[in-house]
Amino acid sequence: MTDGDIEIYSYLWNMKESEWVLVKVQGASLPVIYNPVDRHALIIENDDHLVRVIDAMKASGIPVLEKFPDHRGGER
Repeated sequence: MTDGDIEIYSYLWNMKESEWVLVKVQGASLPVIYNPVDRHALIIENDDHLVRVIDAMKASGIPVLEKFPDHRGGER
């Protein structure tokens, strides 16, 4: 597997101000990739790609929230 495999997801961590965050979910081993502006979660079906995308997001400083943010940007 190469970095090119997840390159299509690079907008999640390469934008100057990403709209995407990671949110911890009770009972899940991995956080959810979530856009609080659009209120959408991103589903990546390939588990290997998902882990690598989450790792890349964390390495780039994307926040990992304890709760889903409300539509105004705060956590609920």
